[in-house]
Amino acid sequence: MPAFFVPGFGIFSLIFAAGLIILTLFLSSIFLYLAYDEISGLTRIDDFHTGAVLILIGLILTVILIGFLLMFIGIVFIFTGYNKLPYRAKTKSIDTNFYNNQ
Repeated sequence: MPAFFVPGFGIFSLIFAAGLIILTLFLSSIFLYLAYDEISGLTRIDDFHTGAVLILIGLILTVILIGFLLMFIGIVFIFTGYNKLPYRAKTKSIDTNFYNNQ
């Protein structure tokens, strides 16, 4: 009997575990997409949105192995988005007329 054989842990358990891992990765990539899409909307830097979309599509296409390349390209887009951020954040101006009219 081989050393790596575990009784009761069949091929269906391996398929179930792999499916659970893929489902978890897919759900986390959806939240990653939502976060980077919000960052893209706030900063007006489209590289965050492009990178998030590529990561989401890449995770779906990992079945045919092209997805890993798309995920890597998406991460590169996100890195370039961070490099395009300004050094100092601009302060938000508060509309004082809004508070005076209430």
